[in-house]
Amino acid sequence: MPNAKIVCTLGPATDSFEQVTALAEAGLSVARLNASHGSPEHRRETISLSRSITAVQPSDRVLLDDGRIETIVERAADEVVFARVENGGVREKASTFPASRRDR
Repeated sequence: MPNAKIVCTLGPATDSFEQVTALAEAGLSVARLNASHGSPEHRRETISLSRSITAVQPSDRVLLDDGRIETIVERAADEVVFARVENGGVREKASTFPASRRDR
């Protein structure tokens, strides 16, 4: 299934650099956080951790709004990501993507 996505929920069992790197190497497509658990500070740390491991590349899919809007990255420059809406959402609506650290 070439269009399948591997969604991993990051939490206390997967909140180290080594664990998130292993998930990415195993095929992680989407990192998800459950906001019902943990503190806002812990979630910020987990988001920073996942951003430090992965870089957005052209043709990557970015899910927004709990997956109801699917975008495809057209290009990324520094911390700016240009993407087009593939499924869901309103095509004329602007979205702000979180910053992504690019491999240097």
